[in-house]
Amino acid sequence: MIVKKPENISWEQAAALCFGGTTALDFLFHKGKLKAGEHVLINGASGTVGTAAIQLAKQAGATVTAVCSFRATQLVRSLGADHVINYRTEDFRDYTQRWDVILDVVGNARWKESKQAMKPNGRLLRVVADMKDTLLSFTHKDSEGRHEITGTAREDIDDLKTLARLAQNGEFLPVVHKTFKLSDIQEAHRTIEKPGKHGSLVIRVSDES
Repeated sequence: MIVKKPENISWEQAAALCFGGTTALDFLFHKGKLKAGEHVLINGASGTVGTAAIQLAKQAGATVTAVCSFRATQLVRSLGADHVINYRTEDFRDYTQRWDVILDVVGNARWKESKQAMKPNGRLLRVVADMKDTLLSFTHKDSEGRHEITGTAREDIDDLKTLARLAQNGEFLPVVHKTFKLSDIQEAHRTIEKPGKHGSLVIRVSDES
């Protein structure tokens, strides 16, 4: 998939535009059918997919609750999050608040424990799911219309064009945590495994402009 780079973002931001943005767009809108006025909770809001999902959900007119660490609070609020839950000290499933959509990009929002946190007709969108989880998701539905959706994020040229247009209009900006040289790719992998990474890591293949 190739589209023209928006003029107002860097090459590093352009590289980060694709993965997180297309995954968030597919799960929230194609799979999850998110609509303006709905309430969405993003579990893992400071990562590559989460930071994209906050912006896309807000741009669509949703109210966003971000679940992340305390150190990421300022970042997710700057991206548009209306409410923030610190996962180290709180569990969103203990709240009386109910959401129309729960987007889980971490993998720990299981159906049995999380369905009570959804409104009738709520959707649990699980980005991280193995084959067993995917097969079980077809049975996860209750009498009030709550259901679970998993699967692989689609790669569609129109989605990438949408993200490029939003970026060009200043309505979407990929979050880049750090850029590494190709020779430092081992350090990049180590950084992924450490707490505190926000958004994407970008590898610069060449130092040439």
